[in-house]
Amino acid sequence: MFRKKTRGQVIGAELQEGFTHLGVAASQAGRLAAEQVSPRVAAAREAATPAYEAAKVAVVPKVAAAVAAAAPAVAGARDAVAPRRRRGLTMASPL
Repeated sequence: MFRKKTRGQVIGAELQEGFTHLGVAASQAGRLAAEQVSPRVAAAREAATPAYEAAKVAVVPKVAAAVAAAAPAVAGARDAVAPRRRRGLTMASPL
C-alpha cells in the first residue's frame, strides 16, 4: 500500500532534484572553465619564466646579504629572550 505524498514532501523532493541539477551544472561549468583557462595559464607561465629567473638571480644575493647582516641582531635578541623563556615567561608578561 502506497501513501500519497503530502505537498511538503513533493516540494522537498523537487527542491532536492533542483539542487542536484545545480550541482551538476556547477561541476560542468568548472570543468569547462578549467579547459579554457589552462592553455592561457601555461602560456603566461612560459612567457613569465625568463623574467622570474632574472629577478631570482638579481634578488637571491641581496636576500642572502640581508640575512647575514641581520644574523647578529637576531642572535642577540634570541639570547636576550632565552632567560625569560626558561622561567616560563613570554615577551608579553611583565617582569
